[in-house]
Amino acid sequence: MGTEDLIPFLKKIELFKELSDSEMNLLIPFFRINTYKKGDWIIREGAIGEEIYFIKSGEAEVVKEEQDSDQAHRIAVLKPGEWTGEMSFFENLKRSASVRALETTEVVVMLLKELELSANHETIYFNIVHSLGKGISQRLRYTENSLILSLKEKIKLVQVQNEVSKTIVQIFIIVALYLNLSKFLSAYTQNPLFSLNIAFYPITVLILGASSLWLINSSRYPLSFYGLTLQNWFRNTLEAIPLTIPILILLVILKWILVTSIPLFNDTPIFEFRTLGQSTWNYAFFLIIDIALVPVQEITVRSFLQCSFRNFFQSPHRVFFAILASNMVFDILRTESDAIYALFSFLFGIFWGYMFEKQKSIVGTSVSHGLARIMAFFILRFDKMIMISQ
Repeated sequence: MGTEDLIPFLKKIELFKELSDSEMNLLIPFFRINTYKKGDWIIREGAIGEEIYFIKSGEAEVVKEEQDSDQAHRIAVLKPGEWTGEMSFFENLKRSASVRALETTEVVVMLLKELELSANHETIYFNIVHSLGKGISQRLRYTENSLILSLKEKIKLVQVQNEVSKTIVQIFIIVALYLNLSKFLSAYTQNPLFSLNIAFYPITVLILGASSLWLINSSRYPLSFYGLTLQNWFRNTLEAIPLTIPILILLVILKWILVTSIPLFNDTPIFEFRTLGQSTWNYAFFLIIDIALVPVQEITVRSFLQCSFRNFFQSPHRVFFAILASNMVFDILRTESDAIYALFSFLFGIFWGYMFEKQKSIVGTSVSHGLARIMAFFILRFDKMIMISQ
């Protein structure tokens, strides 16, 4: 780079914008032009230096080296038009960081100390120092804003971790309670499977739902964050019904396969409406109770677990992992009663998890889940087949 190229480059930099062309020509003797290859050190931490370095082309990184190791941490990346080195000049101290070329980099070095000692350039020197002071002030303001943003992110992460920690504690308590009580029922009741499915499971769902609502209400997020909103409820309901039809057909096909291929179920009809004790009132009662539990379960699995996991995970696939983790956690309870039922419940849960993420509401998933439960347990009677197979 010759003199004719140096002045246009410097005039683009904030420090020299107010200087005239004649003043810039007077400054030329105080500049040097150096070229560094990739990996070369432009400035070394701890060295004595009073020059300012302007990046003309290429890129360089500012790094802070650890005293007890060879590790270096990147602080910033300098691009063309940016400069470094002024702090060491003002403080009259050793360099506080190193600068290394990231690629072939052309650097304009300003000999600021020589300019300070030149009696013929006092006015120009003070103008440049004044501009440097403004530049340092702007950098400090930028650093302050960056620090505030960084602190906000850290506070947010701590809050998220706090929410998830409460979730994990709740999961352990409920799972331990469920497993221990189910073992108790198995040991001290004549019909443990009936007690587990008809009496204990609804109670567990209600406990889970109540504790989930309590934790949701105590969090710093609005209810809409957890999908607890009636916004677009009619559209979500209409959208959920046709999406659920393939699941209903799949359940019928599964029942047909079981009836035709397993001798134990050969005499079982495909459609077998649930009539407990041949009582219409019993049928209606258990149907209402079962359907009423669906949104409670969705609050636990979708609103609480899935949203908490999604907020905690940071990977690009966090939605998938949140859906997977929430369904796996809840499926632990299902596995206690029947592994095959737990498997299908898990697969359908993945579908409802994605529906929830799309609609951002538990209305559609509750409708879809409710239709599937009616088909599975009140029309196809899979619960009866599970009891027969035990």
